[in-house]
Amino acid sequence: GKLTSEQETPAVQERPGLAGAIGRAFQSFNPDISVIGDFVGHYSNREGSELDDEFLFRELELGFSAAVDPYARADVYLGIHRHDNEWKLHLEEGYVTFLTVPWGLQPRLGRFRSTFGRANPEHLHALPWVEYPLVITNYFGEEGLYGEGMGVSWLVPNPWNRFIELTYEVTNNDSSLFAGQQADDFVHLVHLKNFFDLSEASTFEAGLSFATAPNDSGHGGNRTMVEGVDLTYKWRPPEAGLYKSFLWQTEVLAAQADLRGGQESSWGMYSAVDFKFARRWAIGARYDYSQLPYSSSRHEHGYSAYLTFIQSEYLFWRLGYMYTDRNFRVENNKNEHEVFLQCNFGIGPHRAHKY
Repeated sequence: GKLTSEQETPAVQERPGLAGAIGRAFQSFNPDISVIGDFVGHYSNREGSELDDEFLFRELELGFSAAVDPYARADVYLGIHRHDNEWKLHLEEGYVTFLTVPWGLQPRLGRFRSTFGRANPEHLHALPWVEYPLVITNYFGEEGLYGEGMGVSWLVPNPWNRFIELTYEVTNNDSSLFAGQQADDFVHLVHLKNFFDLSEASTFEAGLSFATAPNDSGHGGNRTMVEGVDLTYKWRPPEAGLYKSFLWQTEVLAAQADLRGGQESSWGMYSAVDFKFARRWAIGARYDYSQLPYSSSRHEHGYSAYLTFIQSEYLFWRLGYMYTDRNFRVENNKNEHEVFLQCNFGIGPHRAHKY
Protein backbone atom coordinates (compact mmCIF):
# COMPACT_ATOMS: atom_id res chain seq x y z
CA GLY A 1 0.00 0.00 0.00
CA LYS A 2 0.88 3.67 -0.08
CA LEU A 3 3.45 4.80 2.48
CA THR A 4 2.39 7.31 5.08
CA SER A 5 4.39 10.50 5.56
CA GLU A 6 5.97 8.95 8.64
CA GLN A 7 7.07 5.88 6.64
CA GLU A 8 8.44 7.95 3.72
CA THR A 9 11.14 9.69 5.77
CA PRO A 10 12.31 7.32 8.49
CA ALA A 11 15.95 8.41 8.31
CA VAL A 12 15.05 12.03 8.80
CA GLN A 13 12.82 11.17 11.75
CA GLU A 14 15.55 9.14 13.40
CA ARG A 15 18.11 11.93 12.83
CA PRO A 16 16.22 15.25 12.90
CA GLY A 17 19.36 17.29 12.11
CA LEU A 18 20.10 15.40 8.90
CA ALA A 19 17.88 17.50 6.58
CA GLY A 20 19.49 20.73 7.78
CA ALA A 21 22.96 19.27 7.44
CA ILE A 22 22.23 18.16 3.86
CA GLY A 23 20.88 21.62 3.03
CA ARG A 24 23.98 23.31 4.45
CA ALA A 25 26.24 20.92 2.53
CA PHE A 26 24.59 21.79 -0.78
CA GLN A 27 24.62 25.50 0.11
CA SER A 28 28.37 25.38 0.76
CA PHE A 29 28.91 24.63 -2.94
CA ASN A 30 27.01 27.75 -4.02
CA PRO A 31 28.98 30.99 -4.56
CA ASP A 32 28.05 34.32 -3.05
CA ILE A 33 25.98 36.07 -5.72
CA SER A 34 25.46 39.80 -5.97
CA VAL A 35 23.83 42.23 -8.38
CA ILE A 36 24.73 45.94 -8.60
CA GLY A 37 22.87 48.42 -10.76
CA ASP A 38 24.24 51.83 -11.73
CA PHE A 39 21.73 54.33 -13.18
CA VAL A 40 22.77 57.83 -14.26
CA GLY A 41 20.88 60.83 -15.55
CA HIS A 42 23.22 63.21 -17.39
CA TYR A 43 23.11 66.70 -18.86
CA SER A 44 25.94 68.32 -20.83
CA ASN A 45 26.16 71.52 -22.82
CA ARG A 46 28.65 69.83 -25.18
CA GLU A 47 27.26 69.20 -28.62
CA GLY A 48 27.66 65.64 -29.84
CA SER A 49 28.37 64.10 -26.41
CA GLU A 50 27.48 60.40 -26.10
CA LEU A 51 25.76 61.11 -22.79
CA ASP A 52 24.12 64.33 -23.93
CA ASP A 53 20.86 64.95 -22.05
CA GLU A 54 19.74 61.40 -21.37
CA PHE A 55 19.05 58.75 -18.77
CA LEU A 56 21.42 55.81 -18.92
CA PHE A 57 21.39 52.48 -17.13
CA ARG A 58 25.16 52.58 -17.17
CA GLU A 59 25.80 49.03 -16.03
CA LEU A 60 24.38 46.00 -14.31
CA GLU A 61 27.15 44.03 -12.58
CA LEU A 62 26.81 40.38 -11.59
CA GLY A 63 29.29 39.12 -9.01
CA PHE A 64 30.14 35.54 -8.05
CA SER A 65 32.65 34.72 -5.29
CA ALA A 66 33.46 31.46 -3.56
CA ALA A 67 36.23 29.27 -2.20
CA VAL A 68 37.37 26.82 -4.86
CA ASP A 69 38.99 24.62 -2.24
CA PRO A 70 40.92 25.27 1.00
CA TYR A 71 43.78 26.71 -1.03
CA ALA A 72 42.15 29.07 -3.56
CA ARG A 73 39.32 31.54 -4.03
CA ALA A 74 37.59 32.59 -7.27
CA ASP A 75 35.96 35.96 -8.04
CA VAL A 76 34.01 36.66 -11.22
CA TYR A 77 32.32 39.94 -12.20
CA LEU A 78 30.16 40.18 -15.32
CA GLY A 79 28.95 43.50 -16.68
CA ILE A 80 25.83 44.13 -18.75
CA HIS A 81 25.85 47.50 -20.45
CA ARG A 82 24.41 49.24 -23.49
CA HIS A 83 26.60 49.70 -26.57
CA ASP A 84 25.28 50.95 -29.93
CA ASN A 85 21.71 50.66 -28.59
CA GLU A 86 22.23 46.98 -27.75
CA TRP A 87 22.72 45.34 -24.37
CA LYS A 88 25.90 43.28 -24.21
CA LEU A 89 27.45 40.98 -21.61
CA HIS A 90 31.19 41.17 -20.98
CA LEU A 91 33.68 39.85 -18.44
CA GLU A 92 34.88 42.67 -16.19
CA GLU A 93 37.01 40.51 -13.92
CA GLY A 94 37.52 36.82 -13.40
CA TYR A 95 40.45 35.54 -11.40
CA VAL A 96 41.66 32.91 -8.96
CA THR A 97 43.59 33.90 -5.83
CA PHE A 98 45.83 31.35 -4.13
CA LEU A 99 45.60 31.76 -0.35
CA THR A 100 48.10 29.35 1.22
CA VAL A 101 51.37 30.13 -0.56
CA PRO A 102 54.23 30.49 1.96
CA TRP A 103 56.48 33.48 2.66
CA GLY A 104 53.60 35.96 2.72
CA LEU A 105 52.93 35.61 -1.03
CA GLN A 106 49.47 35.70 -2.60
CA PRO A 107 49.40 35.01 -6.37
CA ARG A 108 46.40 35.47 -8.62
CA LEU A 109 45.73 34.85 -12.29
CA GLY A 110 42.95 35.65 -14.73
CA ARG A 111 41.46 38.95 -15.82
CA PHE A 112 41.58 41.78 -13.27
CA ARG A 113 41.88 45.52 -12.78
CA SER A 114 45.53 46.49 -12.48
CA THR A 115 46.82 47.56 -9.06
CA PHE A 116 47.94 51.00 -10.19
CA GLY A 117 47.25 53.69 -7.59
CA ARG A 118 43.98 54.11 -5.74
CA ALA A 119 41.26 54.91 -8.29
CA ASN A 120 42.10 52.47 -11.08
CA PRO A 121 41.63 49.21 -9.08
CA GLU A 122 38.12 50.28 -8.02
CA HIS A 123 35.00 49.42 -9.97
CA LEU A 124 33.14 52.48 -11.19
CA HIS A 125 30.26 52.00 -8.75
CA ALA A 126 32.64 51.88 -5.76
CA LEU A 127 34.13 55.34 -6.35
CA PRO A 128 33.10 58.35 -4.24
CA TRP A 129 32.46 60.16 -7.57
CA VAL A 130 30.25 59.53 -10.58
CA GLU A 131 33.18 59.00 -12.98
CA TYR A 132 36.90 58.27 -12.93
CA PRO A 133 39.24 61.30 -12.70
CA LEU A 134 40.39 62.86 -15.97
CA VAL A 135 43.98 61.65 -15.60
CA ILE A 136 42.80 58.03 -15.28
CA THR A 137 40.62 58.15 -18.40
CA ASN A 138 43.18 60.11 -20.42
CA TYR A 139 46.00 57.70 -19.55
CA PHE A 140 44.21 54.36 -19.31
CA GLY A 141 40.94 54.81 -21.21
CA GLU A 142 37.31 55.11 -20.13
CA GLU A 143 37.38 51.79 -18.24
CA GLY A 144 40.85 52.13 -16.73
CA LEU A 145 43.86 49.81 -16.86
CA TYR A 146 43.09 46.07 -16.74
CA GLY A 147 43.86 42.90 -18.63
CA GLU A 148 44.49 39.17 -18.61
CA GLY A 149 47.60 37.99 -16.84
CA MET A 150 48.97 37.08 -13.45
CA GLY A 151 50.31 38.85 -10.40
CA VAL A 152 51.65 38.25 -6.93
CA SER A 153 51.51 40.37 -3.77
CA TRP A 154 53.93 40.10 -0.86
CA LEU A 155 53.44 41.28 2.70
CA VAL A 156 56.85 42.78 3.36
CA PRO A 157 58.28 42.00 6.84
CA ASN A 158 59.43 45.16 8.57
CA PRO A 159 60.58 46.20 12.07
CA TRP A 160 57.81 48.83 12.38
CA ASN A 161 55.03 46.23 12.27
CA ARG A 162 53.27 48.14 9.50
CA PHE A 163 51.21 46.90 6.58
CA ILE A 164 53.62 47.10 3.61
CA GLU A 165 52.53 45.30 0.46
CA LEU A 166 54.56 44.89 -2.72
CA THR A 167 52.68 43.79 -5.87
CA TYR A 168 54.03 42.72 -9.24
CA GLU A 169 51.72 42.07 -12.21
CA VAL A 170 52.24 41.13 -15.84
CA THR A 171 49.25 41.42 -18.19
CA ASN A 172 48.50 41.55 -21.89
CA ASN A 173 49.26 44.87 -23.55
CA ASP A 174 45.66 45.90 -24.31
CA SER A 175 45.78 49.46 -22.96
CA SER A 176 45.36 52.40 -25.32
CA LEU A 177 48.22 54.14 -23.49
CA PHE A 178 50.61 51.50 -24.76
CA ALA A 179 50.29 49.65 -28.07
CA GLY A 180 46.90 48.07 -27.47
CA GLN A 181 46.28 44.75 -29.15
CA GLN A 182 48.99 45.44 -31.74
CA ALA A 183 51.78 44.72 -29.25
CA ASP A 184 53.53 41.37 -28.90
CA ASP A 185 54.88 42.12 -25.40
CA PHE A 186 53.29 42.62 -21.96
CA VAL A 187 52.56 45.36 -19.45
CA HIS A 188 54.77 45.04 -16.37
CA LEU A 189 53.49 46.76 -13.22
CA VAL A 190 54.89 47.24 -9.71
CA HIS A 191 52.96 48.77 -6.82
CA LEU A 192 54.16 49.45 -3.26
CA LYS A 193 51.55 50.17 -0.59
CA ASN A 194 52.25 51.43 2.94
CA PHE A 195 49.32 51.66 5.36
CA PHE A 196 49.48 52.68 9.01
CA ASP A 197 47.39 54.14 11.83
CA LEU A 198 47.91 57.76 12.84
CA SER A 199 45.52 57.56 15.80
CA GLU A 200 42.49 55.64 16.94
CA ALA A 201 40.38 57.65 14.52
CA SER A 202 42.66 58.24 11.52
CA THR A 203 44.77 56.29 9.03
CA PHE A 204 47.19 57.19 6.26
CA GLU A 205 48.11 55.26 3.14
CA ALA A 206 50.90 56.01 0.66
CA GLY A 207 51.55 54.16 -2.57
CA LEU A 208 54.02 54.12 -5.43
CA SER A 209 53.20 52.65 -8.85
CA PHE A 210 55.17 51.97 -12.02
CA ALA A 211 54.07 50.42 -15.32
CA THR A 212 55.84 50.00 -18.64
CA ALA A 213 55.14 48.38 -22.01
CA PRO A 214 55.90 48.88 -25.70
CA ASN A 215 53.80 51.49 -27.50
CA ASP A 216 54.40 49.96 -30.93
CA SER A 217 53.96 46.51 -32.45
CA GLY A 218 57.41 45.30 -31.42
CA HIS A 219 58.98 43.92 -28.27
CA GLY A 220 60.13 47.19 -26.77
CA GLY A 221 61.64 49.33 -29.52
CA ASN A 222 59.45 52.22 -28.39
CA ARG A 223 58.21 52.11 -24.81
CA THR A 224 55.93 54.10 -22.54
CA MET A 225 56.58 54.35 -18.81
CA VAL A 226 54.06 55.58 -16.25
CA GLU A 227 54.80 56.45 -12.62
CA GLY A 228 52.26 57.24 -9.91
CA VAL A 229 52.12 58.46 -6.32
CA ASP A 230 48.93 58.10 -4.28
CA LEU A 231 48.17 59.49 -0.82
CA THR A 232 45.02 58.74 1.19
CA TYR A 233 44.00 60.07 4.60
CA LYS A 234 40.89 58.78 6.39
CA TRP A 235 39.31 60.04 9.59
CA ARG A 236 36.46 58.19 11.28
CA PRO A 237 36.02 58.63 15.04
CA PRO A 238 34.97 55.38 16.77
CA GLU A 239 32.33 57.11 18.86
CA ALA A 240 30.65 58.75 15.84
CA GLY A 241 31.69 56.61 12.89
CA LEU A 242 28.13 56.23 11.63
CA TYR A 243 27.64 59.98 11.50
CA LYS A 244 30.96 61.59 10.64
CA SER A 245 33.96 60.69 8.49
CA PHE A 246 36.45 62.45 6.23
CA LEU A 247 38.45 61.24 3.23
CA TRP A 248 41.25 63.01 1.37
CA GLN A 249 42.66 61.26 -1.67
CA THR A 250 45.31 62.49 -4.11
CA GLU A 251 47.13 60.90 -7.03
CA VAL A 252 49.85 62.23 -9.32
CA LEU A 253 50.78 60.40 -12.55
CA ALA A 254 53.60 61.05 -15.00
CA ALA A 255 54.34 59.37 -18.33
CA GLN A 256 57.24 59.23 -20.77
CA ALA A 257 56.59 57.90 -24.27
CA ASP A 258 59.17 57.08 -26.93
CA LEU A 259 57.85 58.44 -30.22
CA ARG A 260 59.33 58.78 -33.69
CA GLY A 261 60.04 62.46 -33.13
CA GLY A 262 61.57 61.97 -29.68
CA GLN A 263 60.27 61.44 -26.17
CA GLU A 264 56.97 62.97 -25.04
CA SER A 265 56.57 63.62 -21.30
CA SER A 266 53.25 64.44 -19.63
CA TRP A 267 51.65 64.45 -16.21
CA GLY A 268 48.30 64.73 -14.47
CA MET A 269 46.74 64.61 -11.03
CA TYR A 270 43.58 64.83 -8.98
CA SER A 271 42.85 65.72 -5.38
CA ALA A 272 39.51 64.97 -3.75
CA VAL A 273 37.81 65.32 -0.37
CA ASP A 274 34.67 63.63 0.90
CA PHE A 275 33.00 64.60 4.18
CA LYS A 276 30.19 62.62 5.75
CA PHE A 277 28.42 65.09 8.04
CA ALA A 278 25.36 63.01 8.97
CA ARG A 279 24.36 59.38 9.01
CA ARG A 280 22.90 59.56 5.51
CA TRP A 281 24.54 62.62 3.97
CA ALA A 282 27.97 63.36 2.51
CA ILE A 283 29.47 66.13 0.39
CA GLY A 284 32.58 66.02 -1.76
CA ALA A 285 34.72 67.95 -4.21
CA ARG A 286 37.51 67.10 -6.64
CA TYR A 287 40.05 69.02 -8.68
CA ASP A 288 41.52 67.46 -11.83
CA TYR A 289 44.41 68.40 -14.07
CA SER A 290 45.63 66.26 -16.93
CA GLN A 291 47.80 66.60 -19.99
CA LEU A 292 47.22 64.20 -22.86
CA PRO A 293 49.89 61.46 -22.74
CA TYR A 294 50.94 61.76 -26.41
CA SER A 295 50.35 65.51 -26.74
CA SER A 296 51.43 67.28 -23.56
CA SER A 297 50.66 70.70 -25.03
CA ARG A 298 46.97 69.80 -24.67
CA HIS A 299 45.60 69.85 -21.15
CA GLU A 300 42.34 70.14 -19.24
CA HIS A 301 41.22 71.23 -15.78
CA GLY A 302 38.21 69.76 -14.01
CA TYR A 303 36.23 71.13 -11.05
CA SER A 304 33.51 68.95 -9.55
CA ALA A 305 31.27 68.80 -6.48
CA TYR A 306 28.95 66.09 -5.19
CA LEU A 307 26.12 65.60 -2.71
CA THR A 308 25.41 62.00 -1.69
CA PHE A 309 22.29 60.68 0.08
CA ILE A 310 22.93 57.25 1.61
CA GLN A 311 19.48 55.70 1.64
CA SER A 312 20.91 52.50 3.09
CA GLU A 313 24.02 50.34 2.91
CA TYR A 314 22.65 48.93 -0.33
CA LEU A 315 21.49 52.07 -2.15
CA PHE A 316 22.70 55.64 -2.54
CA TRP A 317 21.80 58.72 -4.58
CA ARG A 318 24.41 61.18 -5.82
CA LEU A 319 23.95 64.60 -7.39
CA GLY A 320 27.08 65.90 -9.10
CA TYR A 321 28.32 68.85 -11.13
CA MET A 322 31.53 69.08 -13.15
CA TYR A 323 33.08 71.92 -15.12
CA THR A 324 35.88 71.01 -17.55
CA ASP A 325 38.13 73.69 -19.04
CA ARG A 326 40.31 72.61 -22.00
CA ASN A 327 42.83 74.39 -24.18
CA PHE A 328 41.72 72.23 -27.14
CA ARG A 329 38.40 71.42 -28.72
CA VAL A 330 36.38 68.24 -28.27
CA GLU A 331 33.47 68.07 -30.72
CA ASN A 332 33.82 71.84 -31.29
CA ASN A 333 33.71 72.56 -27.54
CA LYS A 334 36.47 73.73 -25.21
CA ASN A 335 34.52 74.20 -21.98
CA GLU A 336 31.90 71.80 -20.70
CA HIS A 337 29.28 71.90 -17.94
CA GLU A 338 27.88 68.57 -16.77
CA VAL A 339 25.21 67.59 -14.22
CA PHE A 340 24.80 64.01 -13.00
CA LEU A 341 22.10 62.24 -10.99
CA GLN A 342 23.24 58.77 -9.97
CA CYS A 343 21.29 55.97 -8.31
CA ASN A 344 23.34 52.95 -7.29
CA PHE A 345 21.80 49.85 -5.72
CA GLY A 346 23.06 46.43 -4.78
CA ILE A 347 21.62 43.12 -3.64
CA GLY A 348 23.63 40.25 -2.26
CA PRO A 349 26.83 40.19 -0.20
CA HIS A 350 28.88 42.45 -2.53
CA ARG A 351 28.03 45.92 -1.24
CA ALA A 352 27.38 48.79 -3.62
CA HIS A 353 29.78 50.99 -1.68
CA LYS A 354 31.76 50.93 1.57
CA TYR A 355 30.80 53.63 4.04
